[in-house]
Amino acid sequence: MLAGGPDFVERDADLASFNSLALPGRAAFFAEIGSIAQLSSLASVETTKVVPRFVLGGGSNLVLTGDFNGLVLHMAIPGRELAGEDADDWYVRAGAGQNWHALV
Repeated sequence: MLAGGPDFVERDADLASFNSLALPGRAAFFAEIGSIAQLSSLASVETTKVVPRFVLGGGSNLVLTGDFNGLVLHMAIPGRELAGEDADDWYVRAGAGQNWHALV
């Protein structure tokens, strides 16, 4: 159980909309991470026992087989920028959760 968790952590969250097959499943705890500050605040949360964690991206290659008795971290940090380039390559810095399909 999360003790003193941030207010953006949901309990008993429905995961059907987070997988492309819309399979049923629930997470004991769920947090949509939209910033590095949110992720940092979770790192300082004490747990009364070890809580399994699952990092979730877009869910397009996720097949749920049931409920998850832990904390699902849905990465939704947007943004991308050109960090540098040389004669052969471009270097891109991107947020965890950037939807690349929306850019095409």
